[in-house]
Amino acid sequence: MLKSHGRFGRVMIKSNLQFWISIALGAAAFALLGTYGIHFGSGSASNLEQRLEQAAADALLEREHVWASVRVEGQIATVTGRAPNESARLDAMSAVLGAQWAGGRVAGGIVEAIDLTSSDPLAHELNLFAMAAGGRVLIQGDVASEADRSAMRNIAERLFSAEVGDELIIAPDAATSTTDIETMRRALVELARLENGALVLAQDRAGLYGTARSSQTARSVLAGFQALSQSGQGSVFLTMQNGDSFVAGLDGPESCALIVQASQLDELAETNTASRRARLTSVGQIVSHCPETRLTAYIGGADQTATTAAEERAEQIRAALLSSDLDSDRLTIIVDTDQTTPLVFQTAAMEAE
Repeated sequence: MLKSHGRFGRVMIKSNLQFWISIALGAAAFALLGTYGIHFGSGSASNLEQRLEQAAADALLEREHVWASVRVEGQIATVTGRAPNESARLDAMSAVLGAQWAGGRVAGGIVEAIDLTSSDPLAHELNLFAMAAGGRVLIQGDVASEADRSAMRNIAERLFSAEVGDELIIAPDAATSTTDIETMRRALVELARLENGALVLAQDRAGLYGTARSSQTARSVLAGFQALSQSGQGSVFLTMQNGDSFVAGLDGPESCALIVQASQLDELAETNTASRRARLTSVGQIVSHCPETRLTAYIGGADQTATTAAEERAEQIRAALLSSDLDSDRLTIIVDTDQTTPLVFQTAAMEAE
């Protein structure tokens, strides 16, 4: 038997209806406020992207992934750069994903990381050079654009007080990246701390040669330069006025060739006989620190009538090279009068006995 509850039943139904309407209106208001906050407030889409991108960049630097760059659109991060190895690539992606809290789009964190990195250090050939002496610096090499050229020149102008020479060539196939510019910046920082010197960035290797003011400076520069090499293949040869030397990363013919090349970048060096002999002696010192490496010096001449002069100069060069700790059985001198370049050095692995 059904019983009517009269006006009390109607009141209860009305109260329930008002309750659910209130809930719906509240949810709608919350959604509208959230949308407004994301698109128009301090947590707008553009502000959100900037915050996430900065957080991701900081996370990469904290883990010392200077080779990696990140860009954020919405809540999706894209990571680019040449990773020195697979573990570094995976760690960089993990750093970006963990840069802000997880929890999806509503929580406002990074929800996805797109991996556009390369594990191939030879994705393109990097060839940049710099020579410094007396507060002056000369930069040479290939860059991809005028913007890259300006960026490198601006870096040099902040570090060297006297004069900045710029012989950079814009070559679109050079493919210089943000990572390359950052590597050059850090390399120039170390070069600027020396009395004089030169650096070479070639492919995946970095070489620095120069004279340090003190042993403390030499050790600091040595550590800093090795750390900047993307592949960990940073080679350093620093000398002191007292004849002491500080060496790192000379592990064979390739690294040795890089330092020999740096030691002969002499556009800013003195050109008297004593300075030329000192540079030759330094080549012998460099090679003497390279394991299982031999040096060949090719002596050129203008024509056949220059043979005698070239042979005499060859003996002078041999004497200068051997005045260091270089063993004579690791040195070969070849006189080639058809060679227009006065002197060319080449390093190679020693043949097994």
